[in-house]
Amino acid sequence: MGRRSQNLKRIQLDITEKALTRLQWLQEETDSLSIAEVIRDSIDLREAIVRLRMEGKKIVAEDEKTGDRTLLIL
Repeated sequence: MGRRSQNLKRIQLDITEKALTRLQWLQEETDSLSIAEVIRDSIDLREAIVRLRMEGKKIVAEDEKTGDRTLLIL
């Protein structure tokens, strides 16, 4: 079921020019169709992070080349 067929609610969001630039960059880098898609994906990611943290898990970024790991504090 696509997002269009769901019950959608419209919100108004005031953001800084810098935040808009960041959203536009993310839209381009992820080939998202819209800034709204970037925001929805960001909400999904944030929810996943919170759920993992609630389960007592740590989130780590690993460098593919060196294997170095960095603990992400979110």
